[in-house]
Amino acid sequence: MNRKKASIPKMINWIKIIPLTIFLLLIILALTALKNDNSDNMPSAYIGKKPPPLILDPLGKLPRVTEEDLQSMNGKQIRLINFWSSWCPPCRAEHPQLDKISSMHNVKIIGVNYKDKEVSALNFLTKYGNPFSKLGADPIGRNALEWGVYGVPETFVMDQKGHIIYRHPGPITKDIYKKTIKSLLN
Repeated sequence: MNRKKASIPKMINWIKIIPLTIFLLLIILALTALKNDNSDNMPSAYIGKKPPPLILDPLGKLPRVTEEDLQSMNGKQIRLINFWSSWCPPCRAEHPQLDKISSMHNVKIIGVNYKDKEVSALNFLTKYGNPFSKLGADPIGRNALEWGVYGVPETFVMDQKGHIIYRHPGPITKDIYKKTIKSLLN
């Protein structure tokens, strides 16, 4: 009988230690994943290539995106294709940077309004300003899917030859503009 009593506490200790060990390993794994997260380096199948077409619905009476907008510009303008929505808080956060970029003479910003209501999108542009030279609506997200968009906002930089040279998931902040986007626009 003494043997059984002595072995029971050892089993209870192991039962307590195993879940604690698993929990600590999960925390270490999560912290490692967060530390190594580099969401700015998300690959795109279109880097160095021409993008798929943008077949968009009109957005009010604003200038509409055409097939020519994604073609070679013969050394003229760099284009940013920005997927955005009025319901997206990060889209509001990046809007001042898009306004700043839109004032550059060698850059044209094309806006793709993603899964949004037309009236909401137009109200957003009225309230925050319209940095886009051309716009279109992607009400069911088909274009975003074709482009490989993970979520809004997401921006693609196209060179003058009509090739995608950079993809940025998330809002363009002042820091991201200074460290990455600015050098691509010059």
